[in-house]
Amino acid sequence: MEKNLKNDINLVSENNVQRGFNGDSPDKAREGKEEQREIIIAHTEALHQIAKEISELKTNLHQKSEHFRNLSTATEQKLGEVGLQINTSALAMEVFRRLIEDIQISFRFLNLTLADVQSAAEDRNNKYTGVFLKQREDITNLWDYWYNTSATIVTIKQHQSNLEQKIKGEVKLLNNVTNDLRLKDWEHSVELRNITLVQGPPGPKGERGAKSVRGDQDFPGAKGEIGRQGQPGNPGQKGSKGIPAPASRIQLVGGQVPNEGRVEIFHAGEWGTICDDHWDIHDGTVVCKSLGYAAASGIHSGTYFGQGTGRIWMDEVLCFGYETSVENCMFKGWGVADCKHNEDAGVTCKV
Repeated sequence: MEKNLKNDINLVSENNVQRGFNGDSPDKAREGKEEQREIIIAHTEALHQIAKEISELKTNLHQKSEHFRNLSTATEQKLGEVGLQINTSALAMEVFRRLIEDIQISFRFLNLTLADVQSAAEDRNNKYTGVFLKQREDITNLWDYWYNTSATIVTIKQHQSNLEQKIKGEVKLLNNVTNDLRLKDWEHSVELRNITLVQGPPGPKGERGAKSVRGDQDFPGAKGEIGRQGQPGNPGQKGSKGIPAPASRIQLVGGQVPNEGRVEIFHAGEWGTICDDHWDIHDGTVVCKSLGYAAASGIHSGTYFGQGTGRIWMDEVLCFGYETSVENCMFKGWGVADCKHNEDAGVTCKV
């Protein structure tokens, strides 16, 4: 560019000089040369300025090129690293893809296993449902059998109670008859002794009577005379006065009100207590009903109403609630107990 510009300036200068020498005066030629020189100087300065700017641009371009080469090198390194990362990512993606395939296979296997487990669970559920229904049916049958057995036991106990009452009555009647027989035997013995003392020894046996015409039967002989009745004997000593039987064989002792207290029962002429082993609301209800109350509102054990004295008549009492008296309930036996008075049973009856 500088070379071409110098050629243009030289060409212009030669043309202007040539024009000056061709027709202009010397003054005008000098003026034209001055003007041309000034123009050339101006153009030269402009040219130097342009050359300076071009040099600066070349320097900047060189710097930019160097920076660009550095940037290109860094970019190539980055691209290499990115490519390596892409390759690594591709490998990782391949590993992930295989893992996902394995997981999918595992899920399919798990679904099949769950289906088998669900089928087995349904089979077991159906089996256990049948077993449960069968057991419930058996339990229902056992309950019906127990209910029927309980009813039979109740009937048997009632029949036993009736038999016991009947036997007690017959034994009492038998005792009375025995006492009467003993009294009559004693009176008869006294009469015979008196007769013996008055009449003396008995006479000889009468002669045998003649046989009948048929010859198979004898006629009885004549009886001796009957002795006279002796004098009545002296009256015996008066017996001791017995313990009067209470109006009720059950009583509540130790309570603050009449409808509560320690349960005591009268047996064999003596008041005694009841042990609280297996003592429950059914037992208390039977006691309260026998005393004229509607039912039992609570039961008590231990020394709630204080300790009793005397015998412990009943232990392990088992009532069903329909009995008329606690005596008719099941228990170990009269006076058969393995507890002490710190286990006396009590009850609170509903008013």
